[in-house]
Amino acid sequence: MNQSASPSLSIKSSMVIPKDDYESTSPFLDDGEKKPIYRSMLLITTGVFMGYSSMVILSHKLKDQLIMNKNAPLTDAENDAFNHGIALNYIGNLIFRLFHNIIFAFIVPRKRVYASLFFMLLSMVMLGFGFWVFKSTSIPLVYISYLLGGVSVGTYESNMLSCITPLGHDTKVWSILGMPVGFNMVSIIGFLLMGNAGMSAFWLYMTTAILCCLGIFLMHWKIPNIVIENNGQTFPEFIDNLKKIKQWFPLIWQHCFALAIDMFAVSFFTAYNIYFWHGGKDLPMDGINNSNLMNHDSFFSILNCCTFLGDFCSRKLIYSLPLFNPLMYCGLSLIGGGMCFAQIAWLVPIGMFFIFFANGAIYATTTKYIDKHVKKEFNLISLSFWLFIGDVGSVTGSNTWQPLSKVECKGIHNPYVCKN
Repeated sequence: MNQSASPSLSIKSSMVIPKDDYESTSPFLDDGEKKPIYRSMLLITTGVFMGYSSMVILSHKLKDQLIMNKNAPLTDAENDAFNHGIALNYIGNLIFRLFHNIIFAFIVPRKRVYASLFFMLLSMVMLGFGFWVFKSTSIPLVYISYLLGGVSVGTYESNMLSCITPLGHDTKVWSILGMPVGFNMVSIIGFLLMGNAGMSAFWLYMTTAILCCLGIFLMHWKIPNIVIENNGQTFPEFIDNLKKIKQWFPLIWQHCFALAIDMFAVSFFTAYNIYFWHGGKDLPMDGINNSNLMNHDSFFSILNCCTFLGDFCSRKLIYSLPLFNPLMYCGLSLIGGGMCFAQIAWLVPIGMFFIFFANGAIYATTTKYIDKHVKKEFNLISLSFWLFIGDVGSVTGSNTWQPLSKVECKGIHNPYVCKN
């Protein structure tokens, strides 16, 4: 590293990272060689994030099916147990963002990707066959399935990103585009099929399982295995990288902070909007007391399309732009959050577009930055630590939206909103 270069950027300085401020430490990305593009990474990542979306978006469908199998409403204790069970998705995700380096230290990152895909496949099969085919009423099965899904997502991202770093930016773009594609395959296309074609949620679980199985084969047969030496692949290497934290953390701390803010906004407003804009079959567009109404499901279809476009477009765009300080994009999260709090429905899809544009931009900025400016042997631990800090923001957001939304809904007596 050039000793004259600052290890981190001041927010007060230019928001663009000057091209020559850092030496590139990657022998893979800056050698001028034209690299093959492995677009199949899009499909591999799509399977994992369809699973993540299924656990988040279809949780109410799962509860309905559990009640149907039980042929009786859930008791208060059973309802609390179910909610704790689906929370294991987030807990497993948070823990394994960083601790995959310890728990899976006996296998290399590429095999951790295989394990991640298998865990998601197993989670989807257990949910689909367990509750839709065998009509289970077992809440512990929810715990096991959701924990496996959380372990899968928490393990997948950093190991996948590290494995494909030697393949270049173009391949990495296709991989990270699979995240919004996978999530919205369920939240948009899946809901359209369930709502308009009467498709069972079972087939979304099964489609995800098939894609994860296909992903294992594609990763093995189509994606080259280029090992980055000393990249925290074993437990001693992980400990050694932790001891050298001063060599990599000062470079990424702003990226960690930006992702924590971003993931707080994503998790908070995704849940808040569902809670606040819930009443009847229609929603008032120009304010909660306005009579200009839109169908509730149509509104959320538009909202989900806006989140997809924001997340998808920014991930692709960032790789064609200079590197900006990631904290800059948090301003878009603040603007989007203000629109969601305004109690004007037509502003919400625009606000969520800004929030998810910031999400994709921060994600792509950091993956591009780490590839260029963090020494290759610290690639995996940098990605793991960055994602772990981001999930702290996500968990915080998912646990604060409910009390804050109740405060905002207090005193509102309207047939269209705040009826959860």
